[in-house]
Amino acid sequence: MASYYVTGYSTPQGVSSRADVREWQNRLGVKADGIWGPKTQAAYEQYNAANSLNTFQNYYNTIMGALSVPSISVNVPSKEALKADISSYLRPSVDLAISNRRARGETNKAELDADAVSRGMGASTYVTSMKGREDGKVESDISMMEAQYTATLAERIASALEKYEAMSMQAQMQNAQYAYNAQSTALGLASQWFNSYMNNAAKNVKRSGGTSSKGGLGLASKNMSTKDYIRFVGGLSGSERSMLYNSGSTEWALMRLELQDALGKDGYNEVRSAFPVAPLRTTGIGASKSTNRRSGSWATIRR
Repeated sequence: MASYYVTGYSTPQGVSSRADVREWQNRLGVKADGIWGPKTQAAYEQYNAANSLNTFQNYYNTIMGALSVPSISVNVPSKEALKADISSYLRPSVDLAISNRRARGETNKAELDADAVSRGMGASTYVTSMKGREDGKVESDISMMEAQYTATLAERIASALEKYEAMSMQAQMQNAQYAYNAQSTALGLASQWFNSYMNNAAKNVKRSGGTSSKGGLGLASKNMSTKDYIRFVGGLSGSERSMLYNSGSTEWALMRLELQDALGKDGYNEVRSAFPVAPLRTTGIGASKSTNRRSGSWATIRR
């Protein structure tokens, strides 16, 4: 067994001492004995699994937020609103028919009066009876018209409500399909992004050989120089540096690994000293060469 790990177990990249192990153990919530063994490894794997799930979920949420999912809505009027609308075109014809029937009744009664006068009957009980019958026929016919109107109105309202219900159901089904399509798209893209992320993470681990880099720039990104990395750290805010140095999230951890790979452990520690979480009251790395304690190290980092 090495001084800081049990044989058969591998520490994460950058962990090369009991102090490093204890730092991880405190983060993982296991006993901080400075030895990387089965319990620490199990907690670390669980930690990575949770981070992976969070990463995938973040990808999925980001894609879902960017997608414009169409939605169909149906404005269903109330029963009273439908009744008023249908009545607006049914009632005028009914009122006209009622008015015409009343007019015909009055005409019929006038003809009865005229016929009685021509016969010299005057205001006989027969004429009065006939006129009463005519009034009864008029009211009966009007009652029939009103009943037919009421039945037609109720039928039209029921038909309209049924139509709107069918439209609402169809809209809900279509919206559910739209949502399903969006979720399927987001899951597919999130899977692609996550697989690419995991492949890149695996490549980084493979390049680092699972141990901390000792050789300065040997494994640094081909697209960034040492000065680029230093400028990058110098441009971060205090809270961002705290995440870079301490966060266990996969994104920040990978950035930290790349920085350690590019600068070497000693160079990385010098960067942390020069750019702490709270900004230094100096002009930065590139401006101060008067401190002998740093000059040699920074010369090495800048080679």
